[in-house]
Amino acid sequence: MRFRICNPIHDPDWRKLVEGHQSSSIYQHPLYMEALARTYPHLEPFGFVIMDGNDKYTAGIPFF
Repeated sequence: MRFRICNPIHDPDWRKLVEGHQSSSIYQHPLYMEALARTYPHLEPFGFVIMDGNDKYTAGIPFF
């Protein structure tokens, strides 16, 4: 298990994680985060992710 910091707006693996997880919500989706970034340009989104042995995202949490 590894940890990583990503940009949830531009990271395609983040989108796959959010769209494929049954417990995700709109608040974790890249489009929502992009809307926040445009509204508040002084803030930059980032996400902490946990990856499995194959570098596939298994969990993540977004922050601004």
